Amino acid sequence: MTDNIFHSLSFPLIHFHSPGFSRLEIDPFPFCAKLFWDGSGKDLGEIPSWNEHSPRLLELLQMQKRPDVMRMREIREALRGCAHSNQTFFLWIERDEPRTREVDDGTDANGNRKTRTEHYVVHWEYMNGTIQIRGDYGTSAWEQGFNLTMSYADGEGIEVGGSQQGTRHHHGTHVFNGKKG
Repeated sequence: MTDNIFHSLSFPLIHFHSPGFSRLEIDPFPFCAKLFWDGSGKDLGEIPSWNEHSPRLLELLQMQKRPDVMRMREIREALRGCAHSNQTFFLWIERDEPRTREVDDGTDANGNRKTRTEHYVVHWEYMNGTIQIRGDYGTSAWEQGFNLTMSYADGEGIEVGGSQQGTRHHHGTHVFNGKKG
């Protein structure tokens, strides 16, 4: 099953690069519904209230009552509430951060100090973060798009590999993107 709420429509209203959510605008005269899909730029779909397309408005309304669509909408509403609260939320997450540094590598034949580049990894763990949500074009709660991030400032890390393996790092910060991690 797809998360695209438009997958059951009998004529193509689907925007294939979208999760199926959109901002709905109504032109009062002539009455026409305009759908601006999340993540699709300025693309839009229209459902006019006249001719053979008018039954599509009722279909769109019925689609909003489907349990899977209601569940997805409730999740988005809850996440928007979390973001609006500015509270921290527990969500344990970890990541590995590749790093490099210059380390001593003895001296050359003339007694000059030599260095080499060392590659190592810091394995970070984060516990409590804040949620932010932006639209595709700004921060309005009513614009199209739903771009979620979770920001952490409580990272605890440990070096893996390298000459200082086991060294601990504190207060690491990172912003995780809801789409890519």
